[in-house]
This record gives sequence, C-alpha cells and structure tokens, in this order.
Amino acid sequence: MQFQNCLIDAIDVVLSWDLPDESFAEAVTDQAGLMARIAPEEVQEHCSD
Repeated sequence: MQFQNCLIDAIDVVLSWDLPDESFAEAVTDQAGLMARIAPEEVQEHCSD
C-alpha cells in the first residue's frame, strides 16, 4: 500500500493515543510508514514525495 494512502488511517489511529501536539506529526508519519510496510529508516523519503 502506498504511504499517502495510509495517512488518513494513521491520523485516525494516532488521534486515539492522546499524544501532545508536538508529537502528533511524527507519530502519524511513523504509523503511516508501519501501515504501508515501509522500513522506519525509509519513511522520511516517502514524506517528501
């Protein structure tokens, strides 16, 4: 699954975690990477697409 396709689902998941605002963006990015089965060290490459 493409990274971009996982972002909305990742937002829904991360919203339920009650994280501080400053951690939210990174958590969404990491969660979307996990859902798209992207290695953690490669997630930032997909964010710039």
